[in-house]
Amino acid sequence: MEVGFGGAVLLPQLLRGAAFVCGVDRSQDVVNAASHRFADAVRAGRAEFRVGLVEDLPLPDSTFDKALSVHTVYFWQSLRAGSAELARVLKPGGRVVLGFLPKAHMDRMNMPADIFTAREPDEVIAALRDAGFSDPEVRRPSTETAWLVVTGTRR
Repeated sequence: MEVGFGGAVLLPQLLRGAAFVCGVDRSQDVVNAASHRFADAVRAGRAEFRVGLVEDLPLPDSTFDKALSVHTVYFWQSLRAGSAELARVLKPGGRVVLGFLPKAHMDRMNMPADIFTAREPDEVIAALRDAGFSDPEVRRPSTETAWLVVTGTRR
């Protein structure tokens, strides 16, 4: 499952490696575009796209083995609520991966504060831990990038 899939950059790769992929995005236009672009996978029952927010995912409990979200934590109204929802829809033992740029990097970009909240890695870790994820950790995929990846396992 990918939350906030936007331009569907990762969806082709996810569809190649998974039996089923569900995408949730807050934009109806984005959901419509993905449904059209990946119509064959949708018809085959290998993909589904829904409108929704991370704080109120339109999905049943304990459904997914993996959840992914990249460059979205800045737009979450609540790290705590979003993390709790990810925990709710993941099966026990399910993994979450959140990719983002840290607050120090994002602050230099002067994003509009009314819709954008830069996040510290420790804030993301704490929200996942509070939501019931074990062993949340931060990784930097490469020394050449500011990107961070936070992972955790649902208890």
